Amino acid sequence: MGVGQMNGHRRQGAGCGTQTAGLVFGGYNGGYLDTTEEYNGSIWTAGGVLNEIKRFMGSAGTQTAGLCFGGEGTIVYKNNTEEYN
Repeated sequence: MGVGQMNGHRRQGAGCGTQTAGLVFGGYNGGYLDTTEEYNGSIWTAGGVLNEIKRFMGSAGTQTAGLCFGGEGTIVYKNNTEEYN
């Protein structure tokens, strides 16, 4: 079983997918994040970016059909939904 380390540290992000096709996005590491990372079961690689920096989002779906919704931005709460594919 793979347990590769992520490329960057983060907390308060969201994720979706499976054990061999995972996705994590957004979050906080001293600043709000818009980055994503994809997991293939053993290693993490950089993915695309969200349209906005945010943390505390909801999430659903798979690595190739993921959703990110809501969350907290630097000033206001978000009510938008973003797709990842």
